[in-house]
Amino acid sequence: AQVEMNNLAVLLEEKTASYKSVESELESSNQRQQTLEVELSTDQKELNDTQKELNDLRSQLEEKTALHEATATEISATLEKERATASQRQRELESKVIAAQAEVTNFKKMSAEVSTTLEKERETAKQNQQIIEQKLEEERAIFNQKYEELEAKLIMSEKELLNVSTKLAESCADYDISKKSLSETSSSLEKERETTRQLTKELESLLATKEEEIASVKAAMEEQIASHEAASTWMTQILEQERQIANQCQQELKDCLVSKEDEAEMAQRKILDEKSELEKKNAFIQEELENLRIEFEQKSVAYNALNESSNAVAMTLEKEAQQQAELKQKLSNAESQLEILRAEVSELNEAKNGTNEHQREVEAKLSTALCELEAKRQDVESLMNERKILAAKVKDVEEQAKTFREMQSRDHRQALETIVLAAQAAAVEANKELVGTKERSEAELAKVRNDCTAVEQELKSKLEQLANLEKKHDVNGEHIKFLQARVNTAENDAKEARAELAEVFANLETSRKKIADTLEHMTQKDSTQVKLERELELVKVALNAAISSRDQLQSELSIINTESDRLGAELERERKIHHDGALQLENLRRERDALQAKLVTPSDQLHLVFQTSTRMPISPNGVSLDPLFFQHRQTRRGDWSSTSRYGWPPSRFHSSSPVKRRVPTSFSDGQHHEDMPTSLNDSKVNETTIHNRARIVPKKLQDE
Repeated sequence: AQVEMNNLAVLLEEKTASYKSVESELESSNQRQQTLEVELSTDQKELNDTQKELNDLRSQLEEKTALHEATATEISATLEKERATASQRQRELESKVIAAQAEVTNFKKMSAEVSTTLEKERETAKQNQQIIEQKLEEERAIFNQKYEELEAKLIMSEKELLNVSTKLAESCADYDISKKSLSETSSSLEKERETTRQLTKELESLLATKEEEIASVKAAMEEQIASHEAASTWMTQILEQERQIANQCQQELKDCLVSKEDEAEMAQRKILDEKSELEKKNAFIQEELENLRIEFEQKSVAYNALNESSNAVAMTLEKEAQQQAELKQKLSNAESQLEILRAEVSELNEAKNGTNEHQREVEAKLSTALCELEAKRQDVESLMNERKILAAKVKDVEEQAKTFREMQSRDHRQALETIVLAAQAAAVEANKELVGTKERSEAELAKVRNDCTAVEQELKSKLEQLANLEKKHDVNGEHIKFLQARVNTAENDAKEARAELAEVFANLETSRKKIADTLEHMTQKDSTQVKLERELELVKVALNAAISSRDQLQSELSIINTESDRLGAELERERKIHHDGALQLENLRRERDALQAKLVTPSDQLHLVFQTSTRMPISPNGVSLDPLFFQHRQTRRGDWSSTSRYGWPPSRFHSSSPVKRRVPTSFSDGQHHEDMPTSLNDSKVNETTIHNRARIVPKKLQDE
């Protein structure tokens, strides 16, 4: 009984240590709950900051939309004005074209009449022209040779113009090398100007040579045909007319060259303006891309912080779950130990008759402790279930955050793709505009070529007219000049009308492109605005979900706090119960000491132990004996084997009398053994030895 009481005291001390560890674990769980509350407060602050940022973005979007609407209204008003002016110009040009067509018809009629009159005059003037034709054929041959040389030079100039056009096409195709190509074209234009100047100089020299030749011809005519003064005067008049015509042709060529140079300069200026506009557009698009990238990085940082906080919460929950599992294991171990204690208490109840009342009290306390432990185990299981629910909720929140991130990344990718597509479209439009400018320049070059051919045709026609005038004697020159002036004015008016129409069409194309650009820009802004509104709605949903989860976590934390308080109260009760049990154990120990004082010798006590209990016999060295001893003890007869296994001879250990069996207190050397106590109050008989001796008992011997 004393050994069992000592064992119970040791077990109670172990349980006190386990309860202290449980208290420390509860304190650590409370500290973790506080840290979680702090993290929740920080998450709430971050959510409030994100809401403020989203409100700022909304205000900025509203301001941008208002500005875009104002610009759109202004652009629409300007477009309407331009349309009105273009319609007026078209009407005026149509009226001018109609008037020019009427003048052309009149000129055709007059030319037909003049042709009829000239045919009549040709028939009369053939006889007089035969003499002059013979003299002029030689001059014509010389003039034709020089004219062919001039045509060859013009062909070379056309080839140079073709080379310049190819260079312009290459420069337009290569946008990055546009400046160099423009400089090359400007140098080529300067070279062409020099060539034109050289051509004009050559024409002047040719005219001088022609004048010299005409002077020589005049001298020859005067020497050979002195009688024909009227013919000579007529020739001088013709030569003066030719000079005037040549001067007019030179002036027209100079005017054409100046106009083409001005047109080329205007085209260069237009190209530079378009380049500047494209650069501005590209800068604006880059600014928008940078702003969107900054917003995306800010949002990604905020969501990463939220994810880190959620991951930290999940880690803490997992750690708490592990700790709860360890607590469950400890509780299961305590229950197994309590079952062992119950079995030992039942055995003590069978062995002890004098201490039944104390044992009943101890059993009642143990039953109450077991009930409380079961209640705690149920509470722990409920906490585990709640933690599982919390973990599931955290997983749901993480899945929602993942879906939100995926949606946001998709929206940002779509926004970036739309912006990139818009930039590509702008680049394509810029390339188209460059191609258009190139085509315009080619068309202008073609116009220059056509004008050159027209000038050549006009020169040829004028030369033919001169030949016809040479054949004629009496030609109405003033009427022809009047008609030529009207033709020139009509052609100039037609050219002006064409130029004005081209300008109007160019203005209409530019206005149409501007409208398309503004519409595309507005559509892009609308799409970005809609996407930002969707993102704001998603952020709102996420914020509401986070707020709800936060409220749930706060409620669960309050529940956990209440349960922790309840567990603390239960622990205090258990401490009180443990203190009462310790006092009772001290009382029992005192009673044991009193009983031990009444005992006489340890040999008698050991004899009583062997008679009353089925415990294993103990050697003088404190080592338990073999179970075969009890098999011989059942028969109470028989001889031991002659072995020194137990430290003494078997004849002394086992006496022949069946009733009086005692363990010897002395050995063959006649001295008392050192480990054998003289009394139970000796200092060497302590609680540890009794505890170890009590634990060595096998189950078969307990049953016996």
